[in-house]
Amino acid sequence: MPSANRRTLLVGGVGGLAAAVGGGVAAQQYATRDHLRFRPLAAENESSDPVDVAVTVVDESGDRDEAVHEAALAPAGAEDASAVLRGPSVKYPSPYGVRARRTDGGGSATDATDLTLSNAAIVGRLPESGWGSERVSLTVIVETDGTLSARVEP
Repeated sequence: MPSANRRTLLVGGVGGLAAAVGGGVAAQQYATRDHLRFRPLAAENESSDPVDVAVTVVDESGDRDEAVHEAALAPAGAEDASAVLRGPSVKYPSPYGVRARRTDGGGSATDATDLTLSNAAIVGRLPESGWGSERVSLTVIVETDGTLSARVEP
């Protein structure tokens, strides 16, 4: 039967190991608090005209190259009025930002054809983010007046 000193050392060692592992997990969660994984990344047309949209996903950490997704969207109500955009941002979490631009030359009366969302802006739209990477549904929307907006949901 082990003595009290051996038991104390064993319990202390196991407790220290558990604290180290827990601290490592917490540090990893904190370090990836601004990482996103788009599930899904999509584009949707709510206008009555067909539009072409280019959505660029930017890895703000610089670890990955920009991914450009192009979509030709039919007018609102048609079967092809929306498109799911695939790429590394769906599979690998990272601090992603998004830029979108109409490439068909159309736009609103103010020619506001660009949309830029930084990683901080996307994370700011999520109500309970902050620990670990987040799954985000992000849809780039062509509004009825031709401008671009984004819907961000957890």
